[in-house]
Amino acid sequence: MTPEPCQQEMRTLWRSQQMEFHPLSLEEIRRQARRFQNQIRWRNLREYLAAVVVSVLFVYTYWFRGDTLLRLGTALTIAGALYVCYQIHKRGSARKLPAEPALKTCIEFHRTELVRQRDLLRDVWRWYLLPFVPGFSLMVLAKAVPFSSSLWASALLLLVVVIWAATFWFIAALNSRAARRLQQEIDALDKNS
Repeated sequence: MTPEPCQQEMRTLWRSQQMEFHPLSLEEIRRQARRFQNQIRWRNLREYLAAVVVSVLFVYTYWFRGDTLLRLGTALTIAGALYVCYQIHKRGSARKLPAEPALKTCIEFHRTELVRQRDLLRDVWRWYLLPFVPGFSLMVLAKAVPFSSSLWASALLLLVVVIWAATFWFIAALNSRAARRLQQEIDALDKNS
């Protein structure tokens, strides 16, 4: 005898239950908004520090190594890092929670911030990844030109390009997943408000 009919009845009963409505308190919304804004601040700080590290390494490469094509690639990569920092500051900065103690004001603020960050993450290809493509492409090209006749060097450069593309895809996938989680938070907030 299989437990299938019993399990089916339990599923039907579970699905037919009424959902309880638990409105969020002002303090809970303020706590969620503060936590979210702190996460945004830390994320932005990590991105700014990464841009500084990339820029320092590429300034070194620009001044002390390589030919004109490699130097142009490093300059474009530094410009890409600066553009990313500008976009994070302009579109992704954490905003201050309003001092007004009204529940509706806090919910509207938190929802607006969730939407703003979700949209930023959804658009990561355009403002975060694409600015690095010209610089990286020129650097790969600068390394490929002297070794164009070597099969081993060509295979190595192809591997670099594949790793580069996989890294971009991974970053985009992570941001897409984070955007979906933010959308779930937005939906939950809409249900509770």
